[in-house]
Amino acid sequence: YHNKLILSEDESLLIGKVRIPDAFFIRMEQAVDVELVRSRAQRIQRVIEEYGVFSTAELEERTAVLAKRMGSEQVGHAIEALNRADLVQWSSLLLDYYDKRYLHTRNKRRAATGDRECSRLLVALNGPMERDAITVAREFYNAGGNAG
Repeated sequence: YHNKLILSEDESLLIGKVRIPDAFFIRMEQAVDVELVRSRAQRIQRVIEEYGVFSTAELEERTAVLAKRMGSEQVGHAIEALNRADLVQWSSLLLDYYDKRYLHTRNKRRAATGDRECSRLLVALNGPMERDAITVAREFYNAGGNAG
């Protein structure tokens, strides 16, 4: 268990209403960071592939929940995009929101940990994300967590 590669996303302690167990969260904070970088177009396509299977009503309902943090004006624009069947615009607005949230959380975590040194590997992905992410992370792990 202690010497096995475990991949996790950069999550906060709470994912929605679900709390990550403290012991696992502490290990996540201490782990080597591997940042996978995709183009905006690839990321938009990924969101559409993942969420485009849901009905407009379902997507609208879940998007509306973000109004408190995303802002009602931005949520309104996102819902308008959904009603026009413009999933590219809808995805783009959600990426803008989530990118800001993730950056805020990452900066907050770094400040809380004393901006500890961490290995960071930036990877440009061109193929399917899951396969590339696992392959790159495994190679990075097997190399002892050294990007260079």
